[in-house]
Amino acid sequence: MNNLVKIQQKTSFKYVVKNIISLILFALTIFQVNAQDNPSAQQNLPALNQHTFIPNSFVGQPFLNTYYNNELGFAQSSTIRFPLLEIDGKPIFGESGGVLFMNLSFEYQQKVKEWMALSVKVKVATRIGTDVKSLLSQGINSVGYFDISWIFRLAQTEKLQLSTIMSVRNAKGNFINITRFVEDIINGVPNPSISQQVPALTGGGGLRFAYGINDLWGFYTMADLHYGERFGRGESAIIYRVGGTFDLNLYRRTTVPLGFSVSYVISIMPDLVYLADKAGHVVSFKVAYTGSPDLSLGVEFSFAQIPVQRLENNLNVSGASLVLRYYFN
Repeated sequence: MNNLVKIQQKTSFKYVVKNIISLILFALTIFQVNAQDNPSAQQNLPALNQHTFIPNSFVGQPFLNTYYNNELGFAQSSTIRFPLLEIDGKPIFGESGGVLFMNLSFEYQQKVKEWMALSVKVKVATRIGTDVKSLLSQGINSVGYFDISWIFRLAQTEKLQLSTIMSVRNAKGNFINITRFVEDIINGVPNPSISQQVPALTGGGGLRFAYGINDLWGFYTMADLHYGERFGRGESAIIYRVGGTFDLNLYRRTTVPLGFSVSYVISIMPDLVYLADKAGHVVSFKVAYTGSPDLSLGVEFSFAQIPVQRLENNLNVSGASLVLRYYFN
């Protein structure tokens, strides 16, 4: 049995590494195509104090520039023993298994006025067990949401910018849970169903702040507070998301067209966390091409701790995303 677990761990590790390498090679190919960009062209990427910021998928920025953003990502959980059933209040554990995460998103932001912008985002995320054990425990979960936001600039100087954001998010989760279906039959629940569709409408606001330290270093942070529904509870609640990013852009000082960023986010928003009253934590590291005046293309590596059903401790997840953002003005 131990040998089987080791083989599963090696297989999962090889799968993640193989896909990460594929993403990097694809990104580097596009880097090469864009390497001939004219350095004297108009700068559309947001900048403060001669520092051009590197966008991040997890932490929002205060800038109002018009852009199109596309993200394709995947992640693999660590191998863990999942509880399958409860008998007399005691969990019955199955063999070790894992969970695969995939997401695809499209976002467009339009600068309406010098002080206001409108953003629309569509995202689809899926979680699925990678083998029979985790499939029985975690099922097949998919979440889609539509997000519309208004961003207003509050203050701007040469080195900093502060904005506020107002958002409405309409999400819908589709959860296929075999274990819950069996438990409902055993417990005599009327009309048991193997699948469940749960809507989650939230709305609220937040702040976005960015500071250009110098031409190399920059920092930006966000804090959102919403009120609405979550997938894990039947009533409305206050939910939050807080995060920050430090980035390093080498292009202006060294002409090396590379940038790096590191971010941290804590969130109980329903797009990341499906359970009530438990927060998810994400640390991400990004390598980006910075040689274009209007294109930001990079690979984000993320390491997260996400609460999932039937587990007391958060699930450790690691993955990668290919993110493309094109600025128009």
